[in-house]
Amino acid sequence: MNATKSLYLDHVRIDQGLVRSLPVEVARRYQALPISTDGSQITIAMAHPEDPDACQAVTSAMGVPACMVQVDSCEIEHLLAEIWPQNQAPLPRVLFWVPATEISEQHRAFSQAFAAALKADLKLLHVPWRGDQSVRRVIIEAGQQRPDLIFFPIPDAPKIPQLLVDFAINKLIEETTASILVFREPCWPFHKLLLVIRDGNEMCESTVDWLIRLAKPDKANVTILPLLPPVPEMYGPFIQHNLSALLTTNDPFGQKMRWIARRLSSENITGTFRLRNETPLEQLHSELTENDVDLVIIAAESHNHLWRWLFGEVVNDLSVWFDRPLLITKPIRSQS
Repeated sequence: MNATKSLYLDHVRIDQGLVRSLPVEVARRYQALPISTDGSQITIAMAHPEDPDACQAVTSAMGVPACMVQVDSCEIEHLLAEIWPQNQAPLPRVLFWVPATEISEQHRAFSQAFAAALKADLKLLHVPWRGDQSVRRVIIEAGQQRPDLIFFPIPDAPKIPQLLVDFAINKLIEETTASILVFREPCWPFHKLLLVIRDGNEMCESTVDWLIRLAKPDKANVTILPLLPPVPEMYGPFIQHNLSALLTTNDPFGQKMRWIARRLSSENITGTFRLRNETPLEQLHSELTENDVDLVIIAAESHNHLWRWLFGEVVNDLSVWFDRPLLITKPIRSQS
């Protein structure tokens, strides 16, 4: 596999049969299209041929040696829409759990504005808050409707113990396929977004997809906070977290950071990386108290007890004291 210089597709004749030999899911995910072959090697146009993981995924899907050429992202997207018009991504589905018999005008306006920004299908679910019984009913409804996102407005704090809030959040994460938007008071529009990236978490791709969907409508400012473990005090004079080193290292976390930077750049979203030398919870607390963040986006934590023991838990602790919306992400539905 090798990469050549950039190419313009204006005058390239597209072989429909060859193009369709690459699965549509792979073509869309990696913005790639096979455009020619000499019988032994296929030339593939890609938006990001410098990404080794993307090249490997596309080559594996084709099953033959490939030569990658750089093509403008907009050109690729235009061709993808022409070739597979029936495979356009379905509208996101948003299920708003109303823990009362009526929805307040404030919550209604928030839900409608949010859904409009995402071009999403919005459904209201009136299930008065009665603890475990209510959570179970919402889970059953989510299994039938298969939403991409569930709104969970936390009822007034004095009326509900935090333990029950944690239970509801954990059950929704564990027993539905949806991402969860947890909030005490609506906050719209989102002008400042904080993307929290944890080491050892494999849900980064869908988390960034959610970030892009929410950042683009209002051109929100984005901060990326990698939660690295603090440098031990005894090594402080000799070792410090360094952003340049993080973005150039070849370990999995460094590769993840570079991939995020490329994704945001390709979507014309400006992002700022921030590093802090504290414990993960202290890093979050410092960032949220020093900056007026409108929304925190973080991937759902693994159900695996070993993972939780190694990397600690953040989501529940964050939902206890943070008074702004918290989006706990899971993979976005690709097919209806």
